[in-house]
Amino acid sequence: MKRILTLVLALLVIALPCAFAEESRGTVYWCANNTANEFSVNMAKYCEEIGNSYGWEVIVLDADSDVATQLSNVEKAIAADAAAIFIDPVSTDGLNTVLLSAINDHDIPVICIHGGTSNQEELTAFVACDMYTGGMIEMQMCVDDLGGKGKIAIIRATEGHDVANNITDGYYAVLENYPDIEVVYTGVGDWGADSATPFAETWLTADPDIDAIVCNNDGMALGVRPIIHSMGLEDSCKLYGLDAISEARNYIRDENCCYAGSIMMDTYAEFEAGFDILEKYYNGEEFENQVVIDPVGVNASNIDELFPDD
Repeated sequence: MKRILTLVLALLVIALPCAFAEESRGTVYWCANNTANEFSVNMAKYCEEIGNSYGWEVIVLDADSDVATQLSNVEKAIAADAAAIFIDPVSTDGLNTVLLSAINDHDIPVICIHGGTSNQEELTAFVACDMYTGGMIEMQMCVDDLGGKGKIAIIRATEGHDVANNITDGYYAVLENYPDIEVVYTGVGDWGADSATPFAETWLTADPDIDAIVCNNDGMALGVRPIIHSMGLEDSCKLYGLDAISEARNYIRDENCCYAGSIMMDTYAEFEAGFDILEKYYNGEEFENQVVIDPVGVNASNIDELFPDD
């Protein structure tokens, strides 16, 4: 009897953690555009943190800015019977069919976070910072710093990506009002520093009188910064990024650095809104299917107020 009792107790000790462990409500797949820089890595972290707080397991699938890879990632989520697909689309058009299939053929809600698609109204929801306005604010900072005239270069990100399109459209909406600002060079990177460095080297070698380089994100701007400094142009060529990541903020605070400004995009708030929508979806409640979060310009004049805990 003692042996049997000991065995039963041992089995209970083994089973208790499983019995009382909090079970996942299901799996949400974050189909990331990429995880190439601090900003996109933080997006994955926020998705996991906030999703877990709601009781969801979160699996991150990285597309590495490739539409075919992201298409395959969405298909993986569908095959795994995902509770939801959160996605930052690599392409505005290339994923439309598979995302509609997830919704219509498999009853999986699809929520775009940060970037969108051309058939946005047919998806479950869209949550994003206002990238067009962010682009306008970034370019306006540049124009104001240059006094409305000068030569600039622009590095945009992935062709066909909704976020890159909107940011860049915002640039040109501002530039229409400033005929004395000349865009002397444009290039297309992939959101990362390595893709932007060759542009800066080539352009500044050919024309060291460029007054500013404006980038679609801080990731690419951080590839430009060391080139400006290595060529001794930190006092004459200003640099602008977008996302206000920690490394960029450090350079903005440095009065000897060329980094003049960035844009704060609150991706934590994006995921908070996304999971709030998902809760309402599963509870059968009404929800806003488009949520837009305002961006904020960041420069030396307001950075300590906006980021007092740095």
